[in-house]
Amino acid sequence: MGAVLLAAMPWAGAQNNQPASLAPVPLSPSIIATPNAPLPAPVPPSPAPSQAQSLPAPDLPAPNLPVGTLTAPPPDAAVPGQLPVTAGGSPNGSGGAPAQIKPIWDQRAAALLDVLDKEDGAVHRINVPVGSSTSEGRLSIEVGACVVRPKDMTSDAATFLTVTSKPVDGNASSTGDTPLFRGWLIRSEPGATVVGDAAVTFRLIGCGGG
Repeated sequence: MGAVLLAAMPWAGAQNNQPASLAPVPLSPSIIATPNAPLPAPVPPSPAPSQAQSLPAPDLPAPNLPVGTLTAPPPDAAVPGQLPVTAGGSPNGSGGAPAQIKPIWDQRAAALLDVLDKEDGAVHRINVPVGSSTSEGRLSIEVGACVVRPKDMTSDAATFLTVTSKPVDGNASSTGDTPLFRGWLIRSEPGATVVGDAAVTFRLIGCGGG
């Protein structure tokens, strides 16, 4: 009876002759951390540039001028950018003028200024010698010094000005010659190149004379 069934169903025997199905291949074993394994050494960060390299030294520190000497130009030691004087004045302690290694600024004889009249927009240029003064509108300016960079440095100029406002005629509340500004104008500094009032402004152009 069994032979008859196999003859009637030949596919059954063929099915039994098929090889057994392949066993699944195991995946690669997961990586297991080794206990107490030493951690990799941290990579040191790139050294940041020092502040002295990224931030330039201030070009024009405020000069140390005695109060009341408005007509005298700043002394040589007060020219901005020069090396500070150590105690004792000179290296030999004699109290004389300190030896100058190389000045960062060269002194000139006059200041070149553009004067803007805000009422009509007119601009004219004036040349004011160091140690003298001039007037424009109600403002009087006095030039105490004018210095430029040496030829082997980036071109720049600075002038020490004292700007005062003249009293208004017939105005009892006027306080006379009121100081409006006393300090350095720097050509390369946008916020320190113009000074004036509501009517007239002065802009530093450069220095003249040797």
